[in-house]
Amino acid sequence: MAPYLAKFRQQTVEPYRLVQSPKELSREVGCAMQTMLGWLAHAASRLVWLSLFCLIAAGAARAQTGGAAPAQSSPGAGSGLASGKPAVGKLRVLVVPALWSDYMGEEPVSLARITELINTVRAYYLEASYGKLDIVATVTPWIRLSVPRPGGCPNVAAAQAAFASPAIASYRAAGLDRIVVIQPRVAEQCFWHGIASGASVWINGVFDEKVIGHELGHTLGLGHAHQLNCGAEAALVVRACRVIVTGDFYALMGKWNLGHLMAMHKAQLGWITPATHSGGVAQYDLTPISAKDGALYAVKVVRDARTFWIERREPIGLDAKIPSAGIVIRVVDGGIGCGESCILNMSANGDDFLSGAALQVGQKWSDSGMTVEVVSAGRIKVTTP
Repeated sequence: MAPYLAKFRQQTVEPYRLVQSPKELSREVGCAMQTMLGWLAHAASRLVWLSLFCLIAAGAARAQTGGAAPAQSSPGAGSGLASGKPAVGKLRVLVVPALWSDYMGEEPVSLARITELINTVRAYYLEASYGKLDIVATVTPWIRLSVPRPGGCPNVAAAQAAFASPAIASYRAAGLDRIVVIQPRVAEQCFWHGIASGASVWINGVFDEKVIGHELGHTLGLGHAHQLNCGAEAALVVRACRVIVTGDFYALMGKWNLGHLMAMHKAQLGWITPATHSGGVAQYDLTPISAKDGALYAVKVVRDARTFWIERREPIGLDAKIPSAGIVIRVVDGGIGCGESCILNMSANGDDFLSGAALQVGQKWSDSGMTVEVVSAGRIKVTTP
């Protein structure tokens, strides 16, 4: 591997700033294309496996670094914002297509296709960050690991085996910011599309820019984007309604959409600064989250245990295919199942696909002593005690 490593180092000599990765392990349960009934039926068992993975993968990470935490980890930090190091500058990513030692088939995807996918992910983050984060990626040739494919599901053992392989360990030692291991699917019945652990990403045979971008988002400290759907109610009130896991069709961290990251995530990464509504009545002019050089992208309102994030979405750039334009509200409240975030579905018919999720001019919405009214295109009035 030494000649390859020398070549890769020569290709990534541009100055860069390290993007701190979180201490906490984030996981992606990737069955995005399954039906919602499938999600509900397996939700309990997946939670058990996710908890198990957190314990096992943490041990694997320690084992790969001689008992210490991964070199790129930021002790005590759950996100780039929390660590005081915004996700800006160059992010050096090494992409390693890898075959198991006992894999007998052809290479499942070409290096040209992998490079195309990574270039799309790079373009995504450049636009989403307003040019503040640039992914400098290097794609290696296909390599063959010294370990065979683990049997059965879930894919905890597969991820462990891949990351612990001597070949992958040598690449990790190269000192790059992130490593993405791409492999053939372990088994068709394995529902995980990808796993993110610290500074590492493992892709389980799904060669898609949305999956790769989503998992890289986890390595930046981003959580999932869910949906809170209260059904066909005339006046929606945030309560323990139906939480649709990763059901945010606007965001990359939700239903595999390449739309812009939500305002909360952009603030977390240091790309925007929201206005914080401290009380009383105030009006705010919001720039669409997809437009560059905006004056104000979001308003944050804290009401006891609930935090609301208000932003404007318009079909511009990456947001060209958003479900609906207008004012979008998300809530963070672990007490109602929205500890990461939930987009509020304002659709009168409870449409899961969020075709009517955004508030329009003349509409208003209230909860927790807060009222949001859309005064005109982009202008909102927020009222709290």
